[in-house]
Amino acid sequence: TVCPGGGLSDPASVRLEDCRCGSGTFGDVASGDDCDDCPPDTYQPMAGQTSCLACTPNSVSPAGSWYAGDCTCVAGFYGQTPLGGGNGTCVTCPADSSSAQGSTAVSDCACNPGFSGNPGIGEACASCDGTSFSWVSSEYCSCNAGY
Repeated sequence: TVCPGGGLSDPASVRLEDCRCGSGTFGDVASGDDCDDCPPDTYQPMAGQTSCLACTPNSVSPAGSWYAGDCTCVAGFYGQTPLGGGNGTCVTCPADSSSAQGSTAVSDCACNPGFSGNPGIGEACASCDGTSFSWVSSEYCSCNAGY
């Protein structure tokens, strides 16, 4: 059967009712719906579904995702994949630090500019005083010119 709306069926199928949307998409083809990509921040691993599953809070995924591992933590958070369906959490980086999207461990968190330390080993980010500075991810403050 040739399925409408982007649906799929087994090669030997002859009934419209056998048409279903593939993974990463949703819709009820047999009822006349098209198969649409799962929206951003959702995923669907199974074929034949009429909705998509939400990624864990503070995580994102591209449209059309079919695997919970497509959900990655947003910047400033870290967590192990897969993150969908309650299978993981995105934890905020320690105070005064941040991370890139997709970070998976606290060691990915780096102190913000103007702070020094190493949150990856449990060291808090401390503010540089008025006579020193630091760039992002600095473990130490550097003296300003003249100090």
